[in-house]
Amino acid sequence: MLPDPLNRIDFPVSPDAYDLPYNGDYDLFIASLDATGSDLTHATFLGTSVDEYGFGMTRDGSGNMYLVGYTESSSFPTTPGAFDTTFNGGNSDGFAIKFALTYTPVQAGFSGLPTSGIVPLNVTFTNLSMGDFNTCLWQFGDGATSSNCNSPEHMYGTTGSYTVTLTISGTGGTDTFIQPAYITVYEPVEANFAATPTSGHSPLLVYFTNLSGGNFTSCLWDWGEGATSTLCYDPTHLYDTLGTYTVTLTISGPGGTATKTKTDYILVTPHLLFLPMLTRPQ
Repeated sequence: MLPDPLNRIDFPVSPDAYDLPYNGDYDLFIASLDATGSDLTHATFLGTSVDEYGFGMTRDGSGNMYLVGYTESSSFPTTPGAFDTTFNGGNSDGFAIKFALTYTPVQAGFSGLPTSGIVPLNVTFTNLSMGDFNTCLWQFGDGATSSNCNSPEHMYGTTGSYTVTLTISGTGGTDTFIQPAYITVYEPVEANFAATPTSGHSPLLVYFTNLSGGNFTSCLWDWGEGATSTLCYDPTHLYDTLGTYTVTLTISGPGGTATKTKTDYILVTPHLLFLPMLTRPQ
């Protein structure tokens, strides 16, 4: 806390200042800094169109500030119920002032983008908190933290669902905002399959096995002869026409889209009929 006379119009004041404009000649200024001494939390002018001077200042445990000094003004502001509300004449009068600092209660909040995607996923968080706060603690749900009060970024390197927590503190109090299961990180998809049998006589019934990995929710099989299937697991297909067939599987979902093609994978051959040999009697 700093009380002093000042005759500069450009002295910085806070939006919640008691007396915003510079009043002329020497005004008092009162400023409050944070615990580090690097940030101005509150600042105000106090005065009239003539000179005011401060002699001393103290602060109690509730944050109220007490200032004593003298003024040369007959219009120096007083409050109802004051011990002496009038200027008593002469060059100056003493004053005693009590300032009660008011703080805006804090309310924590944030957003993040994107909230889902494929690993590794880089998320940018935006602090939407309100009130008088100057410290922040982010907990990203994977063991990592940050004290950045602005817009921290975090890289998620493991698949899973993550709860994000932001706790803010300051002169306006402490508040915590929790977003359960806010970030979801998916495994990239990789398409693959196998079949049995892959060759045989017509008609040939083939059993397919989906060996794909990652987070997928839809499938499209192309059997290579015009027919398709959307069954993701254990489809079968009957090949009744001779030939060689290329089979393709495409999978899609939160983990992306992937395609696996096996060229000339299924071979359907004719069913040979063997007849007994007839011999002419001698």
